[in-house]
Amino acid sequence: MNTEKLFSEFVREFSEKDGSVEAFAVADGKNILFEHHFNRFGYKLVRNIYSHTKSFASTAIGIAVDEGLMSLGDRVSDCFPEYFENTDDPRKLDITLEDVLTMRSGFGTPLLMGVGSNGRTVAYPDWLGYVLSHPLKHDPGTVFTYSNGDTYLAGRMLENKVGTTLQDYIYGRFMRKAGTDYPVWEHDPQGHTFPASCLYLNISDQLKLGQLYLNRGMLNGERIISEKWADLASTPKLFLADGTGYGYQIWIYPPEFGRIFRADGAYGQITAVLPEKGLVVSIQCPEYGQPEKTIARFNEYLRKFD
Repeated sequence: MNTEKLFSEFVREFSEKDGSVEAFAVADGKNILFEHHFNRFGYKLVRNIYSHTKSFASTAIGIAVDEGLMSLGDRVSDCFPEYFENTDDPRKLDITLEDVLTMRSGFGTPLLMGVGSNGRTVAYPDWLGYVLSHPLKHDPGTVFTYSNGDTYLAGRMLENKVGTTLQDYIYGRFMRKAGTDYPVWEHDPQGHTFPASCLYLNISDQLKLGQLYLNRGMLNGERIISEKWADLASTPKLFLADGTGYGYQIWIYPPEFGRIFRADGAYGQITAVLPEKGLVVSIQCPEYGQPEKTIARFNEYLRKFD
């Protein structure tokens, strides 16, 4: 089915449903082809994109790796030795950047979940100390456990290496060049950007990240990340039981979808990249209703694009 017809069909279906989708957009590598906002006045809504944020954070890390400021083998303990002087488990010394990017730190417990103005927070002034205080359940690099704590460690490692906040770093290296206004982005009690969630964007700015990966790291003729990082980040490093893959804070659809990967936030804040089709497809959804049904339908539409 051609792109315009499929877009119109999606808009028609979800216009008849009570607020289950806020916005829907389709782009190629250069331009937004179609964009629809389901609110009464058709205005762009800036919202918390939740864990979609993680893919922006890993992109910032990719830029730093390309610049030679950090590497996948860097250890958390080397960045913050003061937290490991009296460690309760020597295995913690070996947790690497790649381990936390792939959610395999070894803590085996989802940490810092629900953080932000729309949820609870952690009543602890030092979130780095809070995460590292937990016992390891597995050897680092072995077992996948989805955790905001792992992304937080990755973000703190980036800030340690580049000497500024994650927010300022990726804004200067990518978002400003993409035409995105300086974003609202929540921080921890010490002022460090929270890399796992709480970045606020409208849908057209949300999908610019997808365009960057569709172009394998290029933006308006300028290289932002290397082809190597674009491919590494969006290639599975592990697989879940349903065939879904996970890269560097990026989800990869099961093989029956073809080559499709996505940045994915709670309630349906999704940007899917379809390299074989030359398209990026995004939705934003409200924080109520039955988002799992909306996401299932969205996934069905992804398989129809040609």
